[in-house]
Amino acid sequence: MNDEQVGREIDEIRNVQRNEALHAVAVFALLAVGAVLLTVGVATYALLAWLLGAVAFVLAVLVDELHNRTHR
Repeated sequence: MNDEQVGREIDEIRNVQRNEALHAVAVFALLAVGAVLLTVGVATYALLAWLLGAVAFVLAVLVDELHNRTHR
């Protein structure tokens, strides 16, 4: 391998690491928002907050599944 090929491989590895980090942040944020909204919804009997929390949890699962399927 020459220097250009090594540089391209390093860039590719960095891109993969960046994508993995963004995925983890997105899933964590959706889970955190879901937990907060579900808690607020249950504590205040607010149906909208509860539904939004449930949607956030479902989205977290879907984002994670989609990511896992595309990286197999």
